[in-house]
This record gives sequence, structure tokens and C-alpha cells, in this order.
Amino acid sequence: HMHIACLCMVTHRVVVAHVASKYPNSVLTAIGYSLGGNILVRYLGEQGADTPIQAAVSLCNPFTLVRGGEGWV
Repeated sequence: HMHIACLCMVTHRVVVAHVASKYPNSVLTAIGYSLGGNILVRYLGEQGADTPIQAAVSLCNPFTLVRGGEGWV
């Protein structure tokens, strides 16, 4: 599972860098919902001030994935 998570974060960095270079005069924003919100918050936390994303919103983020999955099995 860790390999998938690492690959996902690398992919996000590559995509964000590509969009920022293709549209250098644009304001980059991001919205994440549910697990996408979790991925977005993790990406922003890891990148810190080094991300070109200038605004972001995370909706219905399962901050604690294990607890969020309780009762589903």
C-alpha cells in the first residue's frame, strides 16, 4: 500500500508542475473531496510553500482513514 501512496504523491507533483509551467500566468487552485481531500491535504503539507497552488479547499476529508472506515466491513 505504501508504494501506491508514494507513486500517487509523485504523480501529483508532476501534474501540478506541468499545469503551472503550461499556464504560468494563471492562479492555480485545487479542490479535494473525500479521499481526494485527504490526498490534497497531504500533498500541500508535504510541499509546503514550494507548491504553485495558491488556494485549496478540502471537503469531507477523512483525516483519520482507519477511523473513517470503521463500520464499513
